[in-house]
Amino acid sequence: MLIKRYLKDYWLLFFILTITSIGCALPAALLPQPKPAGKLVLDYSPGVSADQVPLYEFSSEQHDQIINRGYPDRFLILFFVDQNDAGLDKEVRQETWYYDQIGLELVFHNGVLMREFQGDAIRMEGLGRTGYNPEFFYRGMGLAEISAITAQNGFYQEPISEDQDPRGMLHYFQGLVVGLENDQLRYVETLPLGDAGLPY
Repeated sequence: MLIKRYLKDYWLLFFILTITSIGCALPAALLPQPKPAGKLVLDYSPGVSADQVPLYEFSSEQHDQIINRGYPDRFLILFFVDQNDAGLDKEVRQETWYYDQIGLELVFHNGVLMREFQGDAIRMEGLGRTGYNPEFFYRGMGLAEISAITAQNGFYQEPISEDQDPRGMLHYFQGLVVGLENDQLRYVETLPLGDAGLPY
């Protein structure tokens, strides 16, 4: 009985030591890794001036809206590829304009008004109109042009995806968030809170 107990204890100890040694030998890549922090950039030099950055040309429908209602209080722009009725790829610039003071939301696809939604007015302390305009941003725009047109050399940046792929980056400017893929603009959203944005 003592021999059996001894062997049982021996194999239990051997099992524990084996599992422990395997656990210690696990490569670090298999263990959860902390997500790297973003990066604060304070002295970015775009290498271009604002007058060298072209502006997006509004459609007649967009132009009429600006004449009748003025620029939106805030806006969201997405650039993506969709398919037309023939199954062919087409580039889309989707803009959502928000007129918070009157509760109006307009959605444009390549300058064509696709949807108009009338809701309740949004009035809250600190909520104002963005200092940016939709025509500041265009397809293919890079970080240098964005920095130049917004007159900002400081921003916070972080990868879009959890795998830290450097090809997709979010950049946070004053009153503005932009998403770039391979230094090509894909996403724009204004944040008109407090004194965010540019003076106008």
